[in-house]
Amino acid sequence: MTTQTSSDLSPKAPTFPRIIVQPDWFVNIKSNTLPADVWLEFKAGSSSISRLAQNIHGVCSIKALTNSDAKVFKTSGSDKFQTSDVDRTQQQLRIKIQDTDFSHTFQGPMNSYLTSGKQDNDNAEFDPLVNVPELPKSRTNQSTTSTIPHWFDISSGGVGLTARSNGTITVWDLNNGEVRRKLRGHTEDVYISRFFPSDFAVVSGGADMRVKIWCLDGENNQIRDTTLTGHRSRINDVHALDQQRVLSASNDGSVILWDINKNEAIHRVVQLDSISINAITLTNGSSLACACNDGLIRVYDFNQNNANQPTHQMKIGSPLSTICYLSNSQQLIYGTEQSGLGIYDARELSDMPVHSWKEQRGKINSVAPGRNQCGLLVASADGSCFEYTEEELKIMPDTFSFHVYDYTGADDSVTNAKVFQEKVFANCRDGHVRVYDQHVEN
Repeated sequence: MTTQTSSDLSPKAPTFPRIIVQPDWFVNIKSNTLPADVWLEFKAGSSSISRLAQNIHGVCSIKALTNSDAKVFKTSGSDKFQTSDVDRTQQQLRIKIQDTDFSHTFQGPMNSYLTSGKQDNDNAEFDPLVNVPELPKSRTNQSTTSTIPHWFDISSGGVGLTARSNGTITVWDLNNGEVRRKLRGHTEDVYISRFFPSDFAVVSGGADMRVKIWCLDGENNQIRDTTLTGHRSRINDVHALDQQRVLSASNDGSVILWDINKNEAIHRVVQLDSISINAITLTNGSSLACACNDGLIRVYDFNQNNANQPTHQMKIGSPLSTICYLSNSQQLIYGTEQSGLGIYDARELSDMPVHSWKEQRGKINSVAPGRNQCGLLVASADGSCFEYTEEELKIMPDTFSFHVYDYTGADDSVTNAKVFQEKVFANCRDGHVRVYDQHVEN
């Protein structure tokens, strides 16, 4: 085993500057209630732009159309903000800091819908717990009427899947959010649910410490489900390796490899003491990277029965909240609870990440591939959903010529986001999935 040490909070990891716009800036355009002013803010960060070491507040004024044939809404910015016109067919506003090449493009949603279903608060009959520790009464008596969406996934065939806090999983139409099916069987919050590679099976996990496998037919109707027990705390992440094996990670510090045909554990890939494993991702071959609450990324060979023997360890410096592997660029991306992000070359893990930096946002909830499976799409707890293209990732940390794409509209935590068929889908704690046309170059 090799151990690398780095810190996303070290002096070498800059705090990136950021431009912020009023989250509902596009509403006045949709409702044609113009002219209107929306507030702007520039946060300098430790990597401050030349001549702009202080935070700046300003206003973007969106003008009414001069005539019915006008193709754009004219805008103007106050102070150091330069603003682009807004095309009538694209809810896209570009804000640039004067005398620099630093800018953000803000995209409004083209659509927004709930994925809870019309009867989300109905009382369901759950199957009993099997071979799991008894839950405290305060938890077993918990109401099932909460409808917070914890996580969502999209199948290759274009079907949505949402893990919800009332113990259900909804299967829904990607075009309009219409719920096709509800999967019932968990007794508490479902924190994670993902499709199998085949699309006709789902793996999920939650607060009831159970991993469940749901088999679906071609119409996404539930045929049967299998329950896997063995964890002793909530399930934070799951991944299907193939049609027979799944991995699950838990707050109990373990990652278990399951044989779902035999309904049993193959072995514990990881067993840590008093350390939560918050997220996992698969990298090259049989490598498993674990984002741990003690600030370490631990990498294991999940095909070897050698618990507590990672092949690599990288110390990040703050609790890790999420991790993913970008297959096209072979990069390992991590996010932290303190809004840190970093990139490793998965082909050759070294002492330090290729890039690491801190955002002026909330906890990083998810990281995922951006457009064309390149770049980086990030969701955070402050309502941010933003993207760095492959080109931006290459020039980091040169923030003097940096550009960020922000997908706006949420005023609550964005749990995760995905790109599908050139659209961005963002799942928000307020219950909405917001859909965005992927950005075009201005």
